[in-house]
Amino acid sequence: MTRLQKIASHTLYHRLPGLLIAGTLLIGSTINCFGQSEEERKPDQQSSLVIKLASGKEEERLDSLFQLGTLFSQSSTRPTESTIAALAKTLRDDSSPVIRALSARTLDLANDPRAVPPLLNRLKKEREVAVIKAIIYALARYPSSEVAYNLRPYIGHKHQEVRAAAVYALAELRDPLATQPLIDFIRKRIGETDAFARSQAVRGLGSIGNRQSIEVLLKALTRDKSSEVRREAAQALGKIATRDDQEVIDALHKATRTSDPYLTMAADEALALIKNRNE
Repeated sequence: MTRLQKIASHTLYHRLPGLLIAGTLLIGSTINCFGQSEEERKPDQQSSLVIKLASGKEEERLDSLFQLGTLFSQSSTRPTESTIAALAKTLRDDSSPVIRALSARTLDLANDPRAVPPLLNRLKKEREVAVIKAIIYALARYPSSEVAYNLRPYIGHKHQEVRAAAVYALAELRDPLATQPLIDFIRKRIGETDAFARSQAVRGLGSIGNRQSIEVLLKALTRDKSSEVRREAAQALGKIATRDDQEVIDALHKATRTSDPYLTMAADEALALIKNRNE
């Protein structure tokens, strides 16, 4: 197997940040522009990498994306209009799932709202699971009702990894539009295979803070088989409940007496939050 094939295989089945770091170390050099300050070099550096991104060689396109991602993540560099356009085109048109996934990751690291339209447009058409996940994780950086609205259908996706990515992203976005879909997800996905996604849904409900979530969070605390979900439920209830929610307080007190030390700690902290909120 060639080095490129190994990189492709790794990217399709593992999280992209690690690949980005590995690729950056692999490159090990930057564009040399004598006589310019670092700030003056950055637009020229982006232009050179954008040209490289249009190369017919997949190795060069990978290197370009690695270097752009490093440039954005290690400094306050803002992507130029041409860089955003080039990344959008690569995400849309490149035949390689690895390149498309890394394009989404680079748009994530760009931390620029101009990345949202190309990410959303590609999400509607993408069929490769690894790329869909990369796009969803990238969109988690850009909180808005538009992003939350477009991500909601993906929590019902047939692939477990996509469901988990979508729930994680909605939890990060903290948009009220996600409240009911996250509640429904917790009620429907009770199997162990979706435990991580349920824990993220519970976390998201706590961050959104809608009291409509208390009933499902209470059930998650007292009935869910996953210890991770129960811990997140305790923390979420601590953010929402008040002293008037006696059933919640009783359940949290009971949770402090379990054999799970992490749940005990989460329940204690939740009770303290509820108490302090009303003082």
